[in-house]
Amino acid sequence: MATGTFTEADIVLSGYLQKKSVSGWHERFFVLTRTQILFFDSHDTLHKCRGGLTLTPSCRIKASSSAPNAIKVSCDGQSLPIAAQTPEDINRWMEAIEFVVSSLSSVMAGSSDVHGVIAALADRVVNRTEVAGVEFVIDPYYTDFHPIGYGSYGVVCRAI
Repeated sequence: MATGTFTEADIVLSGYLQKKSVSGWHERFFVLTRTQILFFDSHDTLHKCRGGLTLTPSCRIKASSSAPNAIKVSCDGQSLPIAAQTPEDINRWMEAIEFVVSSLSSVMAGSSDVHGVIAALADRVVNRTEVAGVEFVIDPYYTDFHPIGYGSYGVVCRAI
């Protein structure tokens, strides 16, 4: 079972997802660290972990038919079914979880250090930001992103 202990520097990805339970799907706040995927009632209750999985190199991620945009993360006989609002969101979570799992394999094999995992993920996981009510999904190779104008038909932003 995941412990729920982490620091800000350990966080790889966080956000709201749906978690399947016996009584149905419920919105929870998820935190992916470099060793765990944890869930909480909300962002305001990070002091009280509801549950999660400790990730290992043997973890598997499968698409799930139990809901749209759903996956099941399985590790050491335990599983965690989760779903997102959009295919892009669940793909972002899948990619981040798969990268953490593969990084754990590298760490155990001695070919990388644990602290390098976060730096490597920062280069791979997309950033999201909202400008004038429009959500932008920004690939990590863009820098200096900022709005330069907006009107009734759209938003114009600049990035290098």
